[in-house]
Amino acid sequence: MSITRDIGSYQIKCSRCNNKFENHFPQKADRPIYCKNCIQLIKAVSTVQAKLLREELSLEQSDEQIAQQINALLVKESIEVSKENEDLLNSLVEKLVDDEKRRKKLVRQLRKLQNRKR
Repeated sequence: MSITRDIGSYQIKCSRCNNKFENHFPQKADRPIYCKNCIQLIKAVSTVQAKLLREELSLEQSDEQIAQQINALLVKESIEVSKENEDLLNSLVEKLVDDEKRRKKLVRQLRKLQNRKR
């Protein structure tokens, strides 16, 4: 003997795109519910967002190492900076500037993703 239950379906409006779709559960006023496409988009955005945040953390750690190297050079060469160390110092400063540009780009991408998520 098999028991079958007739599961009703409900017309639901996606909380993100407002498209209507069928669901086996009623929509609750206090919780958003999303269509299949929006769920996939939200998951993809979250994955990219996590990747960008990891990259930003990596940049911060890299910046801290560069700052420590610069500080060590300044302490070592407090009276006079040799040409070799001056070149190294300049390249480290350039790397910090490049990292800052990348960080700003990451922040722009994160904000764009956050806006798409809404």
